[in-house]
Amino acid sequence: LKCVAFICIERQEGAVARKEPIATAFFVGFPFNETIDLSYLVTARHVIEDAGRDMFFIRLNQDGGGIHYLPTRKSDWWLHDTADIAAILYSPSSDVPAIDYRRVPSTGFVDASYRFMQPPFNESGGLAVSLGHELYFPSLFVQHFGEDENLPIVRFGQIARMPSSVKLQRDRNHTIFEQPAYLAECRSWGGHSGSPVFWMYPMTQSQRVTRSDGVRGQVVLHGDHIAFLGLVSAHYDIPTLAETTEELPGRVSTRLNAGISAITPSHFILELFV
Repeated sequence: LKCVAFICIERQEGAVARKEPIATAFFVGFPFNETIDLSYLVTARHVIEDAGRDMFFIRLNQDGGGIHYLPTRKSDWWLHDTADIAAILYSPSSDVPAIDYRRVPSTGFVDASYRFMQPPFNESGGLAVSLGHELYFPSLFVQHFGEDENLPIVRFGQIARMPSSVKLQRDRNHTIFEQPAYLAECRSWGGHSGSPVFWMYPMTQSQRVTRSDGVRGQVVLHGDHIAFLGLVSAHYDIPTLAETTEELPGRVSTRLNAGISAITPSHFILELFV
């Protein structure tokens, strides 16, 4: 939960400027060299392009309570050329208060072959992402985001299709581009864009045990290994026609959330860092 922050834009309501959360970002830790470890904020590229603003604010939880708004400009963000990824180096000035956050380590990423290849799993060919595996993502809930602190929700689902080319939109739906993406059975809507998606690999381990009376046996342990899968880029709607009346003639089209989300694979994020 502490790896996510909320992206806000400023709206003018009369004489008052109000910062409105619109999407999710998250922290990533990336080793620059043997002694320097960099921090980045990552979100979906279409969030930066579609908001129609030059100025964005990152809504962060302060260490000890309260909220800090970190200003950024659109030009500060690096945009991936072909994938729905945007990132900015997190290097706040000395006047920024201490922030309560955690980073997703780049060593915890699923790689471009859709396997987790970090030790000790690399010795046996890695852990392979497969259909039906469970996932979850912490995210902004725009209706209740927290008054005095960021309060993300967590959504859960399963992988419905392994990455293949899908069509996504950006530039306020003026541009359609194609990229590989997972399809996942989990509901997503406004505010979830840019959320970090974590993958749970089911594991079973047998362990020898000896009781206090000297009797030996085996215990089977069940659990999940967690790795970083990617970020939420889009969801799909089913267009439907609503009933009309004499007072409301003509065709009225509505949209029903299909319950399928598109997830940009994690290795595209690393392409921005190297």
